Amino acid sequence: GKTLAALDCATSEILGAVSVDYDADMGDGWEPGHGRGTGGPDWEPLPEQAVACYHLFAVDPAARGRHVASTLLQAAQERARDLGAEVVRINTNVANVEANNLYAREGFTRHKPIWLPYPGLPLPGYTNLWEKRI
Repeated sequence: GKTLAALDCATSEILGAVSVDYDADMGDGWEPGHGRGTGGPDWEPLPEQAVACYHLFAVDPAARGRHVASTLLQAAQERARDLGAEVVRINTNVANVEANNLYAREGFTRHKPIWLPYPGLPLPGYTNLWEKRI
């Protein structure tokens, strides 16, 4: 995998980052972490090498309006293509309205939410699954 970062050219501050790799957990939904107890994701099971996943995608709220999120998604998509992936996948909590809107604007398809609570965080237990053919 590879982690990509967006930097402010003037200050060298990190504005955002995303990791891109293969992840069997998001491939068919039955490995630990994704889909247990909910019937699994409703996306097509694909070979691991066909699917790249985005992890730990975050943008500094102070960077809003600078197109950092879209730029990182474009760079991550290029990295996924370099890996030979046909599809990219990401998940985000149903309460993360901004991220869900971003993925919709960027051409991702939302799939059936799955139960994926994050212990210790005051968030709903469901997460939205997003996928984009590249």
